[in-house]
Amino acid sequence: MKDPRRYRARVFSARRLCPLAAVFLAAALRADTVVLNTGGMVFDAKILREEGGKIHLRTPGGLMGIPRSEIRTIKKEKSVFDACDEKRAKLRKFDSKGQWSLAKWCIQDAGLRQEACELLKQVLDQEPDHPDARRYLGYFRVGTEWRQASPLEIRVNLLTGKEQEKDLREQFEVILPTRADVRLAKDAAPKNQLDGCDLAVSIAIGSSQEARFYGQLLRGPATNATVKLSPQAKWIVVPPADLEIFGEVPAGASNPSGLAVVDAMTRNAKVLHDYFDKINQERLKRLEILHKPRAGDKKAEKNGEKASDPKKKAGKSS
Repeated sequence: MKDPRRYRARVFSARRLCPLAAVFLAAALRADTVVLNTGGMVFDAKILREEGGKIHLRTPGGLMGIPRSEIRTIKKEKSVFDACDEKRAKLRKFDSKGQWSLAKWCIQDAGLRQEACELLKQVLDQEPDHPDARRYLGYFRVGTEWRQASPLEIRVNLLTGKEQEKDLREQFEVILPTRADVRLAKDAAPKNQLDGCDLAVSIAIGSSQEARFYGQLLRGPATNATVKLSPQAKWIVVPPADLEIFGEVPAGASNPSGLAVVDAMTRNAKVLHDYFDKINQERLKRLEILHKPRAGDKKAEKNGEKASDPKKKAGKSS
């Protein structure tokens, strides 16, 4: 896996946007770039509309609204959304291989989960048994049929860094809604144990001094945040390695500790999606084992009979 510290911030939470306007991000302009009055930038943006004094836009990490008064200019350049549209325009209507290839690009390279979902559904229209498309959409196989699992509910358990809990949860509320198979849990635990997963989170706040090269200032003092994620559930047999992501902002920013957490989450949105993919794929394997047809059910299915319901059968025997 690439070092998450090398990922540049690309997505900002709508709720934290005003404080983030003070954050300076040294990154090359690419795609539609929204330049804020203080020099902060929002990359890979797709402008949706202007309404109520706000510019509503979309990035690979989610939707947001920016007050028009906070925007200095919008630099129109080719975005990942434009690249996706161009690739889709070249596809033939029933080209399932091309649709699958583009869906993989959206997931693995561009982080466009919404477009990927649309393409995966098109793939299934042509190839209903496409295993990879099914699994990315949250399906698991039972015998010869596919069943769609309920969205996996993630319960965030913050172990350290309680002061940054609001900033952390707001970022999960931006990133997770872009998926169909994973969501942030409500207060009540799901009835089915396999429908939920605890996510232990630790936040460590640090600082770094200014850096100079031959007397020239390269960067000023910064506040940084390391966010460590660890999934915990009884059904996880082979847990993925703990994930650590890193973010930093100028030490003079308003609420620097909270913004450093925001930066860690937003610059690593794709890394987080990949991590949730691993967790949910492990869950789908557990569901397949749990619902694996018994020998008698396979024989009945082969003879065209309806497979017996283990629960009903158990009830009759008692």
